[in-house]
Amino acid sequence: MNSTGLAEDTNGIEEIASIVTKDLIPILAEMTSQSRAIFLITVLNIITRISAFDKSGIVIAGKMFKSMFSTLFNCLLGIVYDKNGDYQKYASDMIDLILMNLAQDMLVEQCFERLLANNKTSTTNPNTTTEPSAKDENKSFRNLITVYMKFASGFATEAVIQSADEFETKYSSVMKSLLNFINKCLIDSNESAFSVVQDAIGSILSLIWNLTSKIALVPMFVNVRCVENIVEWIGKDIFRSNIPKLGEPIFAIVHNLSRHKKGLTELRRKKAFDIIMKCQLLVNQANKKYITQLFGTSLIILSTNDHVQEENKKLMLQISRNWYKWSQKCVKTDDLMYDGYSLSELFALLQRAFSITFIMKDILGNKSDVAEKSTQSFTKMFSSIYGVLFDEEADDLEKSAAKSLLRILLRISYHKQYKKYLVGDDAFCVTIQSIAKRPKQDVAKRICCNLQLKLPQDESKIAASSMIYISYNWTDEEFCKNFVNALSGSISVIPIWVDYERMELWDDMREYSFQVIESATIVVVIMSTAYAASKTSYKELNYAIEAAKNSTTNKKIIIVEAEPKFKCHRSRMSGWLKENVVISYDDNIGNMVSRVHECIERSNNAQITCLPLINTQSQVCSIT
Repeated sequence: MNSTGLAEDTNGIEEIASIVTKDLIPILAEMTSQSRAIFLITVLNIITRISAFDKSGIVIAGKMFKSMFSTLFNCLLGIVYDKNGDYQKYASDMIDLILMNLAQDMLVEQCFERLLANNKTSTTNPNTTTEPSAKDENKSFRNLITVYMKFASGFATEAVIQSADEFETKYSSVMKSLLNFINKCLIDSNESAFSVVQDAIGSILSLIWNLTSKIALVPMFVNVRCVENIVEWIGKDIFRSNIPKLGEPIFAIVHNLSRHKKGLTELRRKKAFDIIMKCQLLVNQANKKYITQLFGTSLIILSTNDHVQEENKKLMLQISRNWYKWSQKCVKTDDLMYDGYSLSELFALLQRAFSITFIMKDILGNKSDVAEKSTQSFTKMFSSIYGVLFDEEADDLEKSAAKSLLRILLRISYHKQYKKYLVGDDAFCVTIQSIAKRPKQDVAKRICCNLQLKLPQDESKIAASSMIYISYNWTDEEFCKNFVNALSGSISVIPIWVDYERMELWDDMREYSFQVIESATIVVVIMSTAYAASKTSYKELNYAIEAAKNSTTNKKIIIVEAEPKFKCHRSRMSGWLKENVVISYDDNIGNMVSRVHECIERSNNAQITCLPLINTQSQVCSIT
């Protein structure tokens, strides 16, 4: 196209922009809220597409084009603020339209390519002269993309994702592009270049923040390497020097990713806790309430008892105390919300915090009068909301709050120092026994067992029965799952206890699995190089060995090799391997299962008596 043709096209676009600007308000007045929103987003999609492909920048620099965009922006802003009609429904449509536009012809890549090209122009040698008009056009395009992503983020907040699988199929490529763009700005760039596009980056991070808040989407973000990217961002100088600007969205994304088991597993695998801890001084210097809150939240969620250090103790305690205080206020509100937190979220956070012993003891207190009052504050909150567990009309958030609180009470019931106050609360004991009688209430049953409350006759017998316990290292989880599936099919009458089915990732292994090891008749150890090298796995096997020696029920330990010629550098563990049955590695997992089955059948000429299990579809079998 020659310059004359380009000028004619630009004039035509300016004329259209003039007409749209003039007639937009009267047209919108005749529409419903949903139709108005769809129309405005459609126009914004077209504007973004034209601007991205117009590398000359002439269109976006047009006076009427700018006027049209300003009018469009104000109208959309009114829709976001007013939230009229069925806003949640059409917010879902809006985010879908925006992401669909970005995905089509990979417009998202075109947008970022132009942003980065403009970025290079803006950060070249200062002695090089850039035309004022080019600078204005670059700035206009950056502003357009920033606004576009902000609207996407706003709609994502309210949107309902109907199918996570469908969302991943349609938009995972867009999410990869968003992450890659931020990578180029935070990892492959410099401070000067970052400063030019920081507003656009902020709006993109806000979009990722709101999308990762949909827990069902977290596996997709793990699949597109969001965890790997975000841990790398936190470790870079650009992030650390811009924590006041980037800290809130990035720490919030870490929190959101950790709410799903897959995200939490990956964050721990990437040693996110250690990377985030290095930011503590900079977070303190930033002195911003919400950044500090989210930073502390990330530490609590990612930490274990092994991570407890004096340098982070004070902050973690303060954050946890806030959650406890807010939960007490939240439970009294009509909408179960306080300071932007839902009761469900606060209880979920407290549930995780209580997996760290010093936090739980700090909140519950050590003096008897304080401990009794704080312990029973949880039973009182439970008495006010437990009914939603059996209310078909209750929403998922209400039910989630009650389930998280039930798990908090379970954790409290494991500690002699506090469980006496649960036993002394007659109303709570009656309630928890009533819940335990209902189907699929395993947590309530475990609380009853811990408090030595009477269960229905059959279930009280089952509480003392035995089962197969599987000990493995998380790096061998895939092998473990295949093995357990095959073993379940081979020995369908004996229940198998494996942590990924029974425990949350943040639960304390010593409080949960060690008690199961005590009662298990058979401990199957999935042995590998990783297992042999792990301190945690070593402690668990040591506990199982000692439990077997002290057992009156002839507890049996069976070692199953997860890999050929695995390496074991611990002399004591090597000795244990010689003292117990070892099933050699076989490419055919069915052969290994058969040999395990034979070992179980030979165990003291075991006679198997089957009883229904209280918390699985299998049956508990006592082996005598």
